[in-house]
Amino acid sequence: MILSSKLLSPGARLVLVGAFIAMIALSAYAWLALPEGPYPVHWDASGQADRYGSKAEAVWLLPGIFLFTMTIALVAVHLDPRRRNLEQSRAALSFILGSLALVLLAVHGATIAGALGYDLDVARVVIGAVGLLFAVIGNFLTKARSNFAVGIRTPWTLSSDEVWRRTHRVGGMAFTATGCLTLLAAILLPLGWAIALLSVGAAITVLISFAYSWWLYRRETGG
Repeated sequence: MILSSKLLSPGARLVLVGAFIAMIALSAYAWLALPEGPYPVHWDASGQADRYGSKAEAVWLLPGIFLFTMTIALVAVHLDPRRRNLEQSRAALSFILGSLALVLLAVHGATIAGALGYDLDVARVVIGAVGLLFAVIGNFLTKARSNFAVGIRTPWTLSSDEVWRRTHRVGGMAFTATGCLTLLAAILLPLGWAIALLSVGAAITVLISFAYSWWLYRRETGG
């Protein structure tokens, strides 16, 4: 079984299973407690619901996304040609997947709470959770060794361990800065500012990582 392999720490396995069970429990409770919809399933930059869905979508969509995402991620790392590197990156992989599981649980909990009528700014919770996830990813990217499943995977990082290491150091800092600023903005500023920070920060992080890895590789190979 993939969850029992060396790729994840026991704590990470516990978090993934526990988060999924908690999501199913929340969904089951909401399914019994809620009348037929529609219910808000998407929010705009001002935090107002701009799309409504059926009770089934509001209650079961995120657990389905969780199961699909984690299955694809675990299969991908299990089949990675550089599996040995992933086994040596177990701490990074465990924290990243564990954090993703907790973020999806938090988003699902906020969505269910909103459907049940609690006065909760669901969109702000979602953006803040994504910002926190970015910060965690950025902190642990530097601990991941070269692989095809997790990390900043450009043709140049995958071709050189040194380019991989240096790109992930810079990219990790950009991820962390974007995540921290987004989280603070989600707490302190209008929601639109937090969304703008996340969008712009993510775009800049991708551009920096892509360009920097290309430049490092050209310098290393003399191209």
